[in-house]
Amino acid sequence: MNRILKVTSLLALAVVSFRVYSGAQETSATLSTNHVLKETYNTYGLGATISAATLTAIGPALTVSCPGTTGTCTIEADVLAQVGDSKASGNYIYLCATLDGAGAANGCKKESGTTPTDGTYVNMPTSFFFSGVATGTHSVQMMIYTVDNCAVYYYSSTYRVYKP
Repeated sequence: MNRILKVTSLLALAVVSFRVYSGAQETSATLSTNHVLKETYNTYGLGATISAATLTAIGPALTVSCPGTTGTCTIEADVLAQVGDSKASGNYIYLCATLDGAGAANGCKKESGTTPTDGTYVNMPTSFFFSGVATGTHSVQMMIYTVDNCAVYYYSSTYRVYKP
């Protein structure tokens, strides 16, 4: 069962990454320049209890590197949380990614979804982009905010560093 959850979670993350990347190319001038993938960082794990109305870190903060001595990088954060164990109606979930402790340029994804009211779990994937990131090392981390208490069963984060 655990293997099925991991495969399903990774498949959902891949679909969202493709959808977000494809859509971003069509609408964003920043991504119209050819970007070269320089580094990929991953983290995943099991279990977290999320208190109501509290921004909570999910998994460890990772140190990523924007290579070079000049220019900037773009960092893509693809995050997925399998959220549930709540019977509250209207328990909205907000997924976030931070760069050096600050929220994503477009903030937490408003209403990434709601937890099922029967106590089961649902996958919630989303993506963020940080552009104009200075060369050097930076800290990235997945965060979650929920209206009511819930739990995270499985989570994964993939951070990609691109150089124009």
